[in-house]
Amino acid sequence: MSVKGLPSAGFAGRVLEPTSPEFVDASRRFSAISQRKARFIVFPRTAEDVSAAVIFDMSDLKYVNIDKLNDSVHVAGGCVWDDVYFAHLKEGLACVGGGVHNVGVGCHLTGGQIPELHFRGVTTS
Repeated sequence: MSVKGLPSAGFAGRVLEPTSPEFVDASRRFSAISQRKARFIVFPRTAEDVSAAVIFDMSDLKYVNIDKLNDSVHVAGGCVWDDVYFAHLKEGLACVGGGVHNVGVGCHLTGGQIPELHFRGVTTS
């Protein structure tokens, strides 16, 4: 995933890359233990920017791991129900989930509610 794709995803806010002069200061956290190297840091200006950044950030998180031995399924945050249905179909299984194949699994499972976010910027690792 390249940060260059953010504008085409609808993001109009400020983006810091590791080569940006402000990057080191912007990536500092209160606790040194919680600091992780980010690929880029975004500063949304509008609610639409937040949405575009989250969707862009989640696009790489698309995997479904089916563990038949333990009767469990692990679904990444960027999956839609079609990803889950197809993974089950390949294993000869079926699942009951969202009624529309292109609905995001995470949002559907939380009743369509996205918790209030408090952040200085959206970071990706």
